[in-house]
Amino acid sequence: MGKYEVTQAQYKSVMEGQKVIVGGTKYTFAASPSICVQGSASYKVDSDKDHANYPVENVTWFDAVYYCNALSIKEKLNPCYTITVTRVSGGHITEADVTYNKTKNGYRLPTEAEWEYAARGGDPTKADWNYTYSGADKADGTSYSDSKNAGLDSVGWYRYNNITGTTGASYVTNSADGKGTHEVGQKAANALGIYDMSGNVSEWCYDWYGELITADTDTVGASFGNHRVYRGGSWCLSAFNATVSYRSSYHVPSYQDVVLGFRVVRNAN
Repeated sequence: MGKYEVTQAQYKSVMEGQKVIVGGTKYTFAASPSICVQGSASYKVDSDKDHANYPVENVTWFDAVYYCNALSIKEKLNPCYTITVTRVSGGHITEADVTYNKTKNGYRLPTEAEWEYAARGGDPTKADWNYTYSGADKADGTSYSDSKNAGLDSVGWYRYNNITGTTGASYVTNSADGKGTHEVGQKAANALGIYDMSGNVSEWCYDWYGELITADTDTVGASFGNHRVYRGGSWCLSAFNATVSYRSSYHVPSYQDVVLGFRVVRNAN
């Protein structure tokens, strides 16, 4: 599993110049889709800095799986997905037929079970497995459901620490000066050396939302559905959204948002 969420620079290096023909029309994909960028008037956290190493966001689930295939081809690996694009809008794939071949050695999105297994630190016998966040436990006297929790400060960016990195009294992302992503890897890693699995941007998983598959099983989730799973909280969501067990399923795979990115995985053998 990638140590970091896919960055804007990584996404651009793979997607720049990628094209597809749908119904006789040639479409070029957006290589720089992110909204949190240098000089942004609306998302001003570090807006004076180069955002090359900030997580890519504003990508659809279809964009993410296409990126995985394109990166696999670039690195001479066997793509995991068969993708037939049927609709492109604004440089984003908004409709496609996608099938997954788990035997291939290329890059792919994590399954929801893989994502949670990694977020918990990879060892059910260790204390980290039951931590509230990826790499950190909750603050004393607080609960899983709290929207504000200083226990998250060491490992993640969320709505109450988004400017300073330290939990404050106010919801800082109400202000334009408090909105935006942060460079990957600035908080502490979890037990596996993986960063930002609690906060910064939420991350697309492969699965359709359905019955919860336990994190210690190597299983793909539901075989059909309406919404794809994403996990991990984000810079503008509450602390409970960043917990390792919180599941999000509100969005169809064509959805895109400034809080939603992804990371990639490969099979171990």
